[in-house]
Formats: sequence, structure tokens, C-alpha cells
Amino acid sequence: MPEVIIVGAGPGGYAAAFRAAGAGASVALVEKAEMGGVCLNSGCIPTKTLKASAEALEIAHRFHEFGIEPSGSSADGGTSGFGIHMAAVLARKEKVRKVLADGLKKSCAALKIRVVHGQAELLPHRAVLVRTANGTEKLAGDAVILSPGSKALNLPALPIDHTRILSSDDALNLDSVPRRMLIVGGGVIGCELAFIFKIFGAEVTLVEGMERLLPLPAVDEEVSRLLLREAKKRGLRVLLGQTVKGVDL
Repeated sequence: MPEVIIVGAGPGGYAAAFRAAGAGASVALVEKAEMGGVCLNSGCIPTKTLKASAEALEIAHRFHEFGIEPSGSSADGGTSGFGIHMAAVLARKEKVRKVLADGLKKSCAALKIRVVHGQAELLPHRAVLVRTANGTEKLAGDAVILSPGSKALNLPALPIDHTRILSSDDALNLDSVPRRMLIVGGGVIGCELAFIFKIFGAEVTLVEGMERLLPLPAVDEEVSRLLLREAKKRGLRVLLGQTVKGVDL
């Protein structure tokens, strides 16, 4: 039976583990943090739960357009009086994350994939040294698949202090909505957070060094123009072709 070692239990890593185990290989899956990687724990899934809350709030503020009012309210044509409750939003986010993480663990168990928690170091001859909480363990296999994932970039001019200067991971765990928020970077993550926190009630400024939002080769300029129009409709302040050189707190 071939032995496969996979470093990183994010979407690439666990998908490879499932496929290899399904094909009959003996699989060891090494992860130093949480199962599911960035996507499940601090990326796609948490962001989408906050996005769902923002969309619900946006609709709630338009209930009067559909002839719906909270019980006992007057038909003044204004907002419905709904607001965001960040503790509940974060609790829902964690519940969704945990359900999916538990599902990954059960799938690994069902496929007899051995999950090793620790920091991996690649060695010669298809071997991996794992530093675990209980010491070190050397794994050897017929193949090693590297899927180490990514982490938030720390800009020298904007050193993250997790209090005033936040990473995107920090933003997904804010227990209150800031009165004002400056987001550096108009890529996918920056734009998504900008729309979410604007709907939550923050005054948001989005700064992008390129001349358009979502300045990615895979994104048509027409999409960027549409996104910019939607941002302006919602009162987002967007600064294109500009960079942040520093911060005075």
C-alpha cells in the first residue's frame, strides 16, 4: 500500500487526502493549526456568514418597501429599526465553522486518514519531521504533497497590532462595529469586508493602489466598474490609484 504524506489540511490538502485514501493509499495529513485551513477558519466560510448577516440586515432595512412593518411601528417609510448584534453574528459564524470542521474530522476518520497536529519540516528522501505538542515525529512515505496555504501579509508601513491596525482575520472577529474603517486593498477580501461593514453601519474608506477595484487578470474591467458603482450607491468612499504610506494613531 503506497504511503502519502500531505502537509496542510486546507481545501487543497484535505481534498488530496480524501482522493489518495479513496484510491487505497495510507495517508497522513499534517496540520499545525485548524482543520480546513484559511478557507474554513478565517476566509471563505467566516466571510460568507458575515455576508449573509449583512444581506439580511440590508433587506430588513427595506421591509417597508414590501409593506412589512415590525409590530407596533408606524408606517413612516423609514428603516425598520433593525440593527446588527455582533455577538450573535460571531456566534453563528463559529457554529457554522465548527459544523464544517467536525465534518472534515469525521470524513478523515471514515477514510482512515491519520491527522497529525504540528509544524512540518520537509526532509530529504520524501520524509517529513513534525514538531507536535508531545515532541517530534518523523514520517516517511512514497510521496509528499505540499499544501501549506497562506497567511495575512504584514506591510512594513502598516504594522499589524491587532488593536487599531488589523488583519483580515482580526476583522472577522470584531465584537463591535467600528465607527470608521479604512481598508487597504481593493481585492476580493478588501471589497467584501468593505461592503459588509458598511452595511453593518461603519463609515468605510477603501484604498486601492491600482486604477480599479479587483485589479486581477481574471476579472474583467467591466466587473470592476460595476462594483465601483455599487460601492458608491452604498456610500462607500473609494480611493483608486493611491497607496497608504503610514498611519498616525
